[in-house]
Amino acid sequence: MGTPRLQRRSERGEGRAGCVLWSLFLTAVVIVAVKVVPVQMSVMKLKDQMEEAAQLRWKDSNRKLERFIIDRAAELELPVGAKDVVVKKGGGRVKMDVNFIVPLDFYVFQKDWNIEIEMTREIYQF
Repeated sequence: MGTPRLQRRSERGEGRAGCVLWSLFLTAVVIVAVKVVPVQMSVMKLKDQMEEAAQLRWKDSNRKLERFIIDRAAELELPVGAKDVVVKKGGGRVKMDVNFIVPLDFYVFQKDWNIEIEMTREIYQF
């Protein structure tokens, strides 16, 4: 009976290091997800709205389309300015480029996320 008791004492606490490491890993994953997922969702919404504008608002001037994109980005809380948006029309196509940087703060370090949205759509005139 003396041997099993010694064995139990030596086994006590063996899983603590693994538990602490997994807890730290899961905490880091949650922090990254909380910071990145909302930005990614906003970027996808902006891209959808750009596609819709290219299909439905292609008669608008380039400036109006640029202003539309900037306004939608502001509604989605994305840091897009006038210098970040380029709209070109020609050859039966609408080309929209949006390049901007989203600063992400992960408490321990900061990261600038460079986001590029490029879209070219055919103009269909009826």
